[in-house]
Amino acid sequence: MAGRRRSHLRYQPAHSLGASERRRRESAGRAASTGGGRSKVGLGRHSLTRQASAAFGIQTAGIGARYFGLALIARWMGAGAFGAYTYALNLAQLIANPCDLGGTSSGLRFVPQYEAEESYGLLGGVVRTLQLVPLVVGTVVALVSIAIFAIVGTGVVSFTAAALALVTIPLLILSDVQTTVTRGFHNIVGAFGPPLLLQPLLVTATVGIGLLAFGKITAEQALWLTGIATAVVVVIQTAIVWRVSHQRRSGTARVYTPRLWARVSFPMLITNAVQQVSQRLDVVMVGVFLGAKSAGIYAVAFRTAGLASSLQFAMNSTVAPRISALHYGNRREELQWTVARAVRWIFFPSLAITIGLVAFGRPILSIFGHPFVAGWSALVVYSFGQLGSVSAGPVGLLLNLTGHHRTITLITAVCAAITLAGYVVLIPATGMVGAATANAVGVVIKNAWLRIIVRKRLGYRITLFRTPKPPAASLG
Repeated sequence: MAGRRRSHLRYQPAHSLGASERRRRESAGRAASTGGGRSKVGLGRHSLTRQASAAFGIQTAGIGARYFGLALIARWMGAGAFGAYTYALNLAQLIANPCDLGGTSSGLRFVPQYEAEESYGLLGGVVRTLQLVPLVVGTVVALVSIAIFAIVGTGVVSFTAAALALVTIPLLILSDVQTTVTRGFHNIVGAFGPPLLLQPLLVTATVGIGLLAFGKITAEQALWLTGIATAVVVVIQTAIVWRVSHQRRSGTARVYTPRLWARVSFPMLITNAVQQVSQRLDVVMVGVFLGAKSAGIYAVAFRTAGLASSLQFAMNSTVAPRISALHYGNRREELQWTVARAVRWIFFPSLAITIGLVAFGRPILSIFGHPFVAGWSALVVYSFGQLGSVSAGPVGLLLNLTGHHRTITLITAVCAAITLAGYVVLIPATGMVGAATANAVGVVIKNAWLRIIVRKRLGYRITLFRTPKPPAASLG
């Protein structure tokens, strides 16, 4: 216990805080070690189930809105224009990811940690920093990217389409970061409602209005309208973040520890960037090797197969802030019980979803139009890869949020290199199935490797068939 506490304090230099701030943190640390402060953090069994259910409900509604919205847009635009639209958006999202400098991961550590410790000055400082960084860095990266593509060309899409997508980079990354911050405050509805539910509804509505106004929708028009919808969502998110953070700070002056945040965030930045290479580069690579139309078909198959991991996303959204709060509160038994329960809660329903996707994938894809049925084989392969990730549990979160971010960065980089090599070799040879195979293999290798590291470094056994007995403190 003492060793763990000393390790924690190394990350939090006391000289940077005032006397009242230090007293608050010392008091919060004593409360955490005795199981106190539970109601503030909300870590009980029923709270976990309620928030996971809320996350799953919002995500389910959001998936439905996004999926059928994309189906309408695909039918309105046709496979070719929709492919260009999808390719440009994925390219922008791929470039946008590093612009948070790791904030979408480190925010899940620092926000719940500072709230649990009642370090409200640091809380205000980190929230402000997490919002400013993506705006500044994203704007610079967007302008530089547009200039580069103006010189070297944009490949399978027009320069106008690429530029319209790239302009949204600051908005895309700020939206992701503000989702993370709101998750850190355990506000599931505020975190996921705007980006997962409201945004797809707004995108579909604006593109539909554009169809009525213009008679047809090109990729460029759809990207312009998508940017407007994204801006509206970001404004709403900003208001939510201001409200929840202002309630906690209560006028406390902001405290900044940029060296600490950078030391933790930058390894997470590398991890996130590499993950995006394996998660989004496949759509771009399919477009490069097979054309924009194939990129659109693959993107629909990719998104459909993602339904197999939808429960995992919902549970991880709830568990991530708890991992940070429980770890830095020295509540090891409760942390292991929470993670083990999360794995069992999501695996078997995810298995049922995977079987359903395999059986009914063709008619599901046909909702987008007959050309999209060609993505069924890729859908099947990718679905099983996602199921492998679900079975491993939140091993990446465990390592990232407990101080092992450098290890996960190395593992993620190695697996991404394997995945990238798979794209280069398999896509020209086997088409979309090759892209899905490379992605699935990379996901399975990474999660198996992380699971071994979690067991060796943290001592947690992640298993589907045995859940530890819940500690008494978690029964409230």
